[in-house]
Parts: sequence; structure tokens; C-alpha cells
Amino acid sequence: MSLRAVLWGLGISSTLCWIAWILTVLNTNPDQGGQAAVLSFYLSLFAGLFGTVTLIGYALRRVLTGNELKYSIIRTSFRQGFLVAAITVTLLLLQSARLLSGWDVALLIVTVVLLELYLRSYGRTQHV
Repeated sequence: MSLRAVLWGLGISSTLCWIAWILTVLNTNPDQGGQAAVLSFYLSLFAGLFGTVTLIGYALRRVLTGNELKYSIIRTSFRQGFLVAAITVTLLLLQSARLLSGWDVALLIVTVVLLELYLRSYGRTQHV
């Protein structure tokens, strides 16, 4: 599959996920919709954020680093898009359960940053 097809597919699926999220927000009541409404909210938000952050990260990397391979840029963008979407949805889930505090935010951000640094260093040792 070509990189262009991946980017187009990611863009279209992100748009559809954002539409699903907007429809979920506008048309459902979490108290009456139950678990399905809440699950739809968080899944569509995660998928929309994942695709959008991945595309923005890819575009920024293409502009800022012209010499890097396109496939390594998309791999990094996918990983960081996933991490940003996961941290955002996790923070929202903790807030909805009234369990979020400043320490939780700091701990989660430090954990994600350390995970990203580990994955970056792991990727470098594999390519040497």
C-alpha cells in the first residue's frame, strides 16, 4: 500500500470519526444512552484524535525534516498520535470518574514522555 493511500485513508477515517463524535455529542444523553453512548463518545474521540494528530505530525515533520524517509516519519507520527490520543482519553476518563488530580496528570505525562523516549532509543538501536 502506498503512503499516499495510507494518508488519504487516515484523513477520510479521521473525518468520519469526528462526524461520529459530533453526532454522539449532539444526539445522545449519557444518562439515558447508557454504556453505548459513553463508549461511542470515547472511541470516536480517540480515533478522531489519533488520525488528526498523526496527520498533523506527519505534515510538520515533512516540512521541518526534508531528508528523512517518509516511512520513518509516518511511523513516528503514528506512535505519537496514538500516545497523544491515549493520554487525552485517559485524562477525560479519569475526570469523568472524578479521580483526576494534578498528580495524576503529572504522573501520566511523565510516563508517556518516558515511554516515547524509550521507543525512540529502541528504534535507533534497531536501525544501526
